[in-house]
Amino acid sequence: MFYSHIFDNHLVKSRGFHINKNKNNQLFKVMAIFGSESVVKLIVGILRAKVIAVLLGPLGVGLSGILSNLSVQASTLSIMGMDASTLRKVAEKKEDKEYLANLRVALILMTLLLGFIGGLILFIFSKPISEALLGASDNDHIISLIGIAVLLNILFRVQSNFLNGLRLIKQQVLVGLLGSILGAVASIIIAYLMGIDGVVYYIISYEASIALLSSYFLYRVRLPKINVKLAFKIGVEFVKSTFSFGLANMSAVLFTGFIFLWLRSVITTNLGGEELGYFQVGWVISSLYIGLVLVTLTKDYYPKLIKFFADGNPVNQIVNDQLFFVMLLAAPMLMFIITFTNEIIPILYSNEFLASVNFVKLMAVAAFLKVVAEVLAMTWMAKSEIRVIYFDTAVFNIVLLVQSIVFINYCGLIGIGIAFLSSYIIKIIYALFLVNRYFTLKLDLRNFFFSGAIFSILLFSTYISIADWSSAFLMNLFLFGLVCVASVIHLFKFRKG
Repeated sequence: MFYSHIFDNHLVKSRGFHINKNKNNQLFKVMAIFGSESVVKLIVGILRAKVIAVLLGPLGVGLSGILSNLSVQASTLSIMGMDASTLRKVAEKKEDKEYLANLRVALILMTLLLGFIGGLILFIFSKPISEALLGASDNDHIISLIGIAVLLNILFRVQSNFLNGLRLIKQQVLVGLLGSILGAVASIIIAYLMGIDGVVYYIISYEASIALLSSYFLYRVRLPKINVKLAFKIGVEFVKSTFSFGLANMSAVLFTGFIFLWLRSVITTNLGGEELGYFQVGWVISSLYIGLVLVTLTKDYYPKLIKFFADGNPVNQIVNDQLFFVMLLAAPMLMFIITFTNEIIPILYSNEFLASVNFVKLMAVAAFLKVVAEVLAMTWMAKSEIRVIYFDTAVFNIVLLVQSIVFINYCGLIGIGIAFLSSYIIKIIYALFLVNRYFTLKLDLRNFFFSGAIFSILLFSTYISIADWSSAFLMNLFLFGLVCVASVIHLFKFRKG
């Protein structure tokens, strides 16, 4: 069954696109749906991270980060951008059920083939990869097993994007919820029984959960019977028509992942394995708390932008409204992290990880800049501006890596946080220039004011915490309350239109 768009047809007026009161209400409804999913996943993720941290310690958490990153990057290389291309193609052909039926079969077969090839490559090169990432070639069996996670991951990514292209909200939410719960239960059981030796198996268990669930819901979508010859033809046409965009997307994700692997290697070499665990804590906490915001960008805002560009509608208002909305949501969450980091870390992990407090605060500030940057960057992704995608990927990641290598020698792990912070500032600056040049898009004064004000508050709160001011906690508590009140008031006004 096809579900109708949550959003009504958008109004196009002589002076540009205008989102009225009803559209703002619909935006809140979408946020409520995905927000509920994110909250449950956040709770499950917190419990899972807490148990894993207690069972495995910093070294186990660091190893988990390395293997998870390897799995994602190997999956990205194997899938060759087919996941992103799937979303675009399905959104464009949404009403052609016969086409979708044959495309579904073609995509699954291509996915299985690519996953097998990716796993085989990991198996062949398991020894040198093990030595490079884990410091010993005798851990090659772990690298080989990651090949299973790779196959499952790319299967999930293609199927999930197929569901997203159809705007099947209910199915996407169920996959996310049930997958996180089943994966967490399996992970905890494996970690308890096997300890650090079971890290690779709990990674596989999570990928298996979401892959099987996405398969189940995708095949419940009612589509006509397939035609083998037509399915083959559609598969070939899909590869030809989406190759450039898929390659650009794959290159972007792969290069970013490579930089992060390199960054983890830099941390391990200069600071040691425990500091890598602290880095993972900062990364996970900041990602968990802004997950609510980011999921609405990928599940709603991005597909909507694709449709608007395809129909030739102006996007200035939709980008500005989306940016304003996500900033108001992200600010209280990130201010909460900065204010209560000392209390959050023992709850989520253990007292062993308290050494990461200052780094976590810096990553929270960087996370706000990341949200702003993502709203802007999704414009050129939705428009499929290949050259801009390559430029953004290269500049941001190279700047991040170079700054990390420099700052880590002077400030340790704090230097990595500073590198993230300054890299996102640079990205926002060139993103503003690019969206204006390619899409004549400008941020309104409201967004300039709020982004500057929120960033200043977050940065000041982090500074007084790291500088260990005697009144830091009370001041941060006051600022947290101020941000919450301001966000609620402006969200209420935004909803009224």
